Amino acid sequence: MRLVDTHCHLYWPDFASDLEAVLGRAEQAGVALLVQSATNPDTTQQAIEMARQYPDRLWAMAAIHPSEVKTATEADLERIATLARDPSVVAIGESGLDYYWDRSFEAKQQAFFREHIRLAIALDKPLIIHNREAHTDLLRILRQEARSGLRGILHCFSGDEAFAREAVRMGFLLGIGGVITYRKSTLPEVVRSVGLAHLVLETDAPFLAPVPHRGRRNEPAYLTYVRDRLAEILGCAPEEVAQRTTEAACRLFGLALPEVA
Repeated sequence: MRLVDTHCHLYWPDFASDLEAVLGRAEQAGVALLVQSATNPDTTQQAIEMARQYPDRLWAMAAIHPSEVKTATEADLERIATLARDPSVVAIGESGLDYYWDRSFEAKQQAFFREHIRLAIALDKPLIIHNREAHTDLLRILRQEARSGLRGILHCFSGDEAFAREAVRMGFLLGIGGVITYRKSTLPEVVRSVGLAHLVLETDAPFLAPVPHRGRRNEPAYLTYVRDRLAEILGCAPEEVAQRTTEAACRLFGLALPEVA
């Protein structure tokens, strides 16, 4: 069963010299669909252009990353709203809250997050959420803004079991990536708690490479390490993890796997 990388950044400079090789390795590893998360209007445009270059294989998101909100403007939000209507954009993301590096603009982050939630609802597209050290505020805003049809992924999920269950109750899937392979990760307890039905796979390439590549550039082909570790934790076959996470991702994004040549 083929895989879906629900979150990567192949427009990053890290892939400038060998993108074709990276895509080739992904294909050999069975990664059939790749959805690129955006961080600002420019990277949204890049993701859209790459999706047009590799139709039915690459897809795009549109958003302003919370760390980039500090310098973002209302005009940037308007541009995101326009780009999000492109047919290759299958989600609004990644948006959310990040209090880890700089908490000096929390209010602006929260305001922009609300705008992204409203855009996702208006366009009936999934919302892909970035959350770092902001669990309480993030859940509060989601509860306040939630409307019928709101759905998405908690990217690079980092909360505890209670947070995971609340996210699932609100209609979100948990994005599981390379962190689950790390020795001190608390994710095994979380994924056992919520079950395979509420999980999707991601790499966040070029970031957060799984063991045995930790500390080096991540790439979509490494999604197999995440699949295999998840299967080990849940006591099931890797093929079952692949099938169920791929079905969940395709259902969420409204995508079909490309035909095998």
